[in-house]
Amino acid sequence: MTGEPITAFEALRIGLVNSVVSAELLMEEARRYAAIFVQRAPFALTTAKRLVLKSYDVDLATGLELERRFIASMATPAERKAEQERAAAGQDTYGKIFRR
Repeated sequence: MTGEPITAFEALRIGLVNSVVSAELLMEEARRYAAIFVQRAPFALTTAKRLVLKSYDVDLATGLELERRFIASMATPAERKAEQERAAAGQDTYGKIFRR
């Protein structure tokens, strides 16, 4: 937030990046991540990218509401109901995501 530069290892420590690799291993690591992404549901990845891009234009509350709506749209009504019931048993956060 301050604009001050940080090292790659500091970015890793604070969770800003997922991994730090040498320049020699960069493409291998990028391919490893790409292999994971291509195994995921295309709609879910597209939705995640849209949410990240949209987050630059909205405040936190709006961003969280958009995230909840997008995630809820990826489930059938029966899946949402089942998730609400599961969440009610102890995971309030997920219940809020799937609640309409």
